[in-house]
Amino acid sequence: MQKFSLIVNSLILVTSFNVIKCENQILNKTRTTVPFNTSICGIMSESHSLVQGGKISAATHFPWLAAVFMNNNGEIIHTGSGSLISHNHIIIRARSVSILDSSNFLVPVNVSTLQIHLGSIQYFQSQDNESVKVGVEKIVNHPFAKKVSNTLYVNAISMIFTNREIEFTEKIKPVCLWPFMMEHENLAGKSAYIASHGFGSKRKSENLIRKHTHVTIQESCNDYFEDELKFSNETNLFCVKGDSNGSACIGDNQLFMKMNENWFLKGFISSVYKYDDGKCNSEALTLCEDIQQNIILIKVLML
Repeated sequence: MQKFSLIVNSLILVTSFNVIKCENQILNKTRTTVPFNTSICGIMSESHSLVQGGKISAATHFPWLAAVFMNNNGEIIHTGSGSLISHNHIIIRARSVSILDSSNFLVPVNVSTLQIHLGSIQYFQSQDNESVKVGVEKIVNHPFAKKVSNTLYVNAISMIFTNREIEFTEKIKPVCLWPFMMEHENLAGKSAYIASHGFGSKRKSENLIRKHTHVTIQESCNDYFEDELKFSNETNLFCVKGDSNGSACIGDNQLFMKMNENWFLKGFISSVYKYDDGKCNSEALTLCEDIQQNIILIKVLML
């Protein structure tokens, strides 16, 4: 009788485990679809038009942007901005959360030093009273995230796993991931927005900044960044150009495009030109790394 009870209890335990496993798989599958479900992702409340020239965004603009801070021996520094794509995942440029190893590969920093702020356009921590703050459970880099020249990083994408679920609100929403198989030439002339916490074209900004750009023809991009591109065989690099009021000032910012009624994360700013005095060259092209080739990797990591 005791043996029979043990067998029954074991069967119940195994069955319960399988039920929980199935429930988790269903839940994970649901989460995986978030950045591809246009009824959930890429929805922005545009309270006023997205004007050009590095304007400060409204609180409901780009509600997926996440400011990442690092505790560096007691000094809190802003390392970069990522994009929320689910309740637990943030995509960010690898340079913002990594260091170089001896082979010039990017490896994640100690996650215990990081904190993420969402839901506020003010990025500086001392002024950030409205944001939701979460920690980091782990960071996974693209296996070939690497520095290939003084100015160019390739495959420089990281996924941040938050240490708790993030609730979606009017000010915190996920962005869509770019699912379209489109040649860069077919995007030439289309609008794209650079958005990030950090620097504008003329001064340091403590608020979320956005800049309007357009995608250039690929031939112009290849010619303009000939020196950088000779270090890379990647075909996922393309260029954007800002209007007369400014373009990207620093690398690692994010680039977004709107298709129909939804906003998509299209890529990251990879390389920018500055004048000798360090000021941004608003007339220069900006090199971007397309996220499209990493969609499958992102889906796998989200499972």
